[in-house]
Amino acid sequence: MTSPARLLSLLTVAAVLAPAPARAQKEPKKDRDLITREELLDADAKSPDLYQAVKRLRPHFFTQNRGPTSTGIQPGGSGTMCNAKIEQNCTPRTMGTVVALPVVYLDGMKMGDPETLKGIVTRNVDEVRYLSPGKAEMEYGLGHEGGAILVKMHQSP
Repeated sequence: MTSPARLLSLLTVAAVLAPAPARAQKEPKKDRDLITREELLDADAKSPDLYQAVKRLRPHFFTQNRGPTSTGIQPGGSGTMCNAKIEQNCTPRTMGTVVALPVVYLDGMKMGDPETLKGIVTRNVDEVRYLSPGKAEMEYGLGHEGGAILVKMHQSP
């Protein structure tokens, strides 16, 4: 092998084996179902109660029903489900979707619906996590068609 060819092959091998330049570290992707203490402290000035903070930071905790929706018969709708001419005591009814609200847990204790978050001061919270209906029912049992919101309070030293 000639000297220039040998030098070229050595440079090629060195380029392949040399470590790649350090790439800029990407910030970890935000967990869609978790609100951290840092986010809550930033939101505290604009949203002193936890309900408003969660509504601003992760509105899908309240609006997005990821679980199965139940369908119920609601009296007094526009369409009838029975024939008033044939059936006596026929009341107009329509099928409607019942929106399931998430159940709120505060440090592992069941507190109720999302309205209970209005009584919690944002700066006193460590984290808020949303569990999908399936995960919530596996963790806490039936009755979580809207999922669960888990609130972990900050423990001061």
